[in-house]
Amino acid sequence: MKKLILIIVSLGFSFAAEAQTWKVPVYRSTDESNVKMLKLNPRIELTIRTRLFKADLTKEDITLRGLFHSGGADSLTIKLSEYKSLKQYPDGTRQTTTKPPDIYLLNTYPGNGLKTVALEDIGFLKVRKWSKAVYGADDIFEPVIFASLFVLIASPLISYNYKEGYLNTETYKNWAIGSTITLTSCFAVLMVINSGSKNYQFQPGWPGKKAKVWKFKLSQP
Repeated sequence: MKKLILIIVSLGFSFAAEAQTWKVPVYRSTDESNVKMLKLNPRIELTIRTRLFKADLTKEDITLRGLFHSGGADSLTIKLSEYKSLKQYPDGTRQTTTKPPDIYLLNTYPGNGLKTVALEDIGFLKVRKWSKAVYGADDIFEPVIFASLFVLIASPLISYNYKEGYLNTETYKNWAIGSTITLTSCFAVLMVINSGSKNYQFQPGWPGKKAKVWKFKLSQP
């Protein structure tokens, strides 16, 4: 009986997710006839990147991340969880700004933690099925990777016996092997986490210089 109830509940969730699925056609810029249907539902996490050019030649890259909420004829709405801005000034200096979603969305439409983005403003879109187990894993593993790389590079200095004037090969081997194992494990976990994601670049040459470019196939009025 319990198994039957679980099956019914699972099917209910599946039908609910399917009912809330929003579909938008996309195609490669080099082949408009080859159309792919991009399907989004509330279990999908989106990372949206937009590039702006200011009057003073300043470039601003904006990253928005959150769960898909809804879609319209020419826009989509997400439940915002992260906002980040990277400004690059003409003199080469950079400024990174991160704001809590509620501060960034203060007094904006439509409210309730939602952010609407016009499809034509999207330069890059990452689509990933959301899971609490892997949410934020990139932020956790990146500092570990950098620390392991530092240890790997510095291991000869760490293992050198300056008093006697020789390299302790046993100590060096332990440090090098340990940092290598950590690096390999982190990359393996990140590969598994990101294996279910899909990237779509809509702006030629950015952020990937040689990436394939996609376009939204918007319905004509």
